[in-house]
Amino acid sequence: MTGEHTVGTFASINDTELHVADHTPQRGNLNHLQCAIESAALDLALKQSGQTLSEILDQKYEPVNFVASPSLGDPPSVRPVHRLHEAVSGLGFKIDVPEDPSETFLSELAATDAIRVLDLKGQYGPDVGAPADPELYRRLFETFPDVIVEGPAVTDATRDILEAHADRISWDAPITDVDGVRNLPWKPAIINVKPCRFGTLESLCRSIEYALEYDIDLYGGGMFELDIGRAHNQALASLFYPDGPNDLASPAYHQFEADQPLSSSPLTPPKEPSGIRWHS
Repeated sequence: MTGEHTVGTFASINDTELHVADHTPQRGNLNHLQCAIESAALDLALKQSGQTLSEILDQKYEPVNFVASPSLGDPPSVRPVHRLHEAVSGLGFKIDVPEDPSETFLSELAATDAIRVLDLKGQYGPDVGAPADPELYRRLFETFPDVIVEGPAVTDATRDILEAHADRISWDAPITDVDGVRNLPWKPAIINVKPCRFGTLESLCRSIEYALEYDIDLYGGGMFELDIGRAHNQALASLFYPDGPNDLASPAYHQFEADQPLSSSPLTPPKEPSGIRWHS
């Protein structure tokens, strides 16, 4: 792709070329690639023009609240939560719900009083996440009365319990555009924003705009393998949903060692931001 382009014309050509060349089995893979390319193009354009994302959007960078999402091991243990909680006072957590959590495990987890989001991953397919068990769902809502429950599987068996707690349910995997929000089983109270799921910058911006217009709360998604994409996600969170339980802790949280310093929440805005890049 040669010549001079705006971000818009570049994105249009990129979209066409990716669809022509696409041989991936899942649309999600293409969305990830498209998001990476368009984000890099926007970052470069901003740097070339000497501007930042906050200036272009006329939004102020705010401190970003974040949570940690440690692996709990197999069998699951609350120990990783305790270790991080001891290292960083006041830290909150986003936890993937194990397949068959015991009452003891759930009680110990609740006793930390640090869980902000429980992720069921019920929209990822039948072989991923906790089972679509109405009794499990009921236990979670009762054991964690103030916690967001993300990504349940909506079935005939689970619908009643989910509708009773609809104001605490968040969505992740189905959200790839505005239609993904509109097609949810009910109007969502809160959504997990993972930019790579949206593919194009236009789709991402339209979806954030839609959520803000209809009073849908937002928080930033994780995917720790994103590298520089994590810093881009932190910038978006800083501009649009800084107070949410953003799963955007620094990569050091995924390589925890007792003697290494860890940043505490919230992340402060950079003194000299550049392009999209924020922290990392």
